[in-house]
Amino acid sequence: MANCLGVFVQNNLIKYAKVSKDNDIIKVENYGIKFFEQDLEKQIKQIVDETFSYKNTQISVNILNDKYAKSEIFALLSDNDQKKSIRTEFEYYCNENGKNRLTLDYKAVTAREKKDTDKKSVLYVYSEKGNIAERIQLFDSYHLANLAPTSFAISTLPKEQNCIIVNIEDRTEVTTVENGLVTNVDVIDAGMDEVLKRIAERENSINKAYEICKNTTLYTASSQNLQTETNEYVEMIIPTIYKITEELRKKINKEEIDVEKIYITGTGAIINNIDLYFQENFLDYKCEILTPYFVNKTNLQINIKDYIEVNSAIAMAIQVLNKKNKESNFCSSQETWEKIKQVLKSDVGSIGKNKTKDKTSRGIKTTKLNIKEINCIRFAYGMFIMFLIYFAMTSIIHKKINDKTELAQEVINDTQEKTEQVNKYKSLVEARTKNYEAVLEQLQEASDRASEAYRSKNAIPNLLSEIMFAIPKEVQILSINNSENKHVIIQAQSSEYQYLGYFKSELQNRAILVNVTSTSGTRSDDMIQVTIEGDLPY
Repeated sequence: MANCLGVFVQNNLIKYAKVSKDNDIIKVENYGIKFFEQDLEKQIKQIVDETFSYKNTQISVNILNDKYAKSEIFALLSDNDQKKSIRTEFEYYCNENGKNRLTLDYKAVTAREKKDTDKKSVLYVYSEKGNIAERIQLFDSYHLANLAPTSFAISTLPKEQNCIIVNIEDRTEVTTVENGLVTNVDVIDAGMDEVLKRIAERENSINKAYEICKNTTLYTASSQNLQTETNEYVEMIIPTIYKITEELRKKINKEEIDVEKIYITGTGAIINNIDLYFQENFLDYKCEILTPYFVNKTNLQINIKDYIEVNSAIAMAIQVLNKKNKESNFCSSQETWEKIKQVLKSDVGSIGKNKTKDKTSRGIKTTKLNIKEINCIRFAYGMFIMFLIYFAMTSIIHKKINDKTELAQEVINDTQEKTEQVNKYKSLVEARTKNYEAVLEQLQEASDRASEAYRSKNAIPNLLSEIMFAIPKEVQILSINNSENKHVIIQAQSSEYQYLGYFKSELQNRAILVNVTSTSGTRSDDMIQVTIEGDLPY
């Protein structure tokens, strides 16, 4: 009986399910959800200990930060030429999108185009090599058999050969399955991560936020009148679900997808009535929560909703047990190394007897070998195996070195060409920059002259306008004299000193004039005359 531990890791949350397969009977032996803050390695160890998934148990885990791209190749090419074309297309995609090909690892899945049978569509899934190494290192002490994207693994759960699977986890992945093959994956940058964080900010617990989502019910337009009480957290969930449905609608309207059913799964599936919410928005399709095809829904001993919560983990395990979507496995090289280690540990075994022909006899007689001869044979056999492994590894490494050298040379040549172009553009820009700077200086000088002329032209009218609002009614202006460029002399009179003092203060406080001074004043008849001097502030 084969078994596998499926593990799905996302922000602060781990889903796991240990699944066994005996002939065609599949059973989920153990499953659960764990929350963590920082020590992810400790949580993984607890899960392995809890499920007894040690060296003999295969482990399948989701890849980290996977991304997707699509292209087309000519279907009539040979297998080797198709591989080269797939690699070339991916390198072209990286160059066009400013990605460093040397830091990325990718897997590609091909499918026949419906409209043009001479072409094949290629779906790439890729991730940073550092992310892959980090995930492999996390499970280095265990038997990691599969490292793959959840979007491919989830396609193993439904019965239908043609469907759309909306996996609402940290982000939302929309997987299109046609004839049992994954033909497209769209990523929607909205999911339960933002919902859980939004609620956790209020409740101070991601665990509590998860339970709140689990106990929240979405009411559709047709069932609004049945709502008896309000749930404040619905307002935190609805915007994200609405965004997902709108993005899904755009995808369906844009592409011609021959499917009749939409499945909802992932952490988002724990929200009550989310399938009815989708159904109300997609009337032409049947929308329902994804239940693994092997689960008997009529079995009362099985809590179907608990299974649905860990669908992503179950799918990771089923992918290994059913040996599907092998092309999306990012740790296949590790499996090869495990096989090599097993060969190194193997014993000669049956070499304990040597069969020789007796020339004088028609039959075959066996001659027993002593311990020394057996050890010599074992040593020779081991050296032969080591030589084969050395030769194979040397050939592989040499080929990879040549490939990387060619790729590095291409990058160097391309970089040199672009550097030359940049230098040419730089020289041209510098030459034009000098011309532009000269023109800008001329424009600035002209602007300064125009500004100065404008200020001089409007200086006196502005002064008179401001004096009109500042002068008290008890003060009379006898004369205003602009003796120099900005110097102004005002002759004023009033019956009281206080009004003249107030007028002088207003001129200074309102910044009508600066450096304001005045004479002590002379009395003539009943009037006091003063001379106020100051400079225009502009």
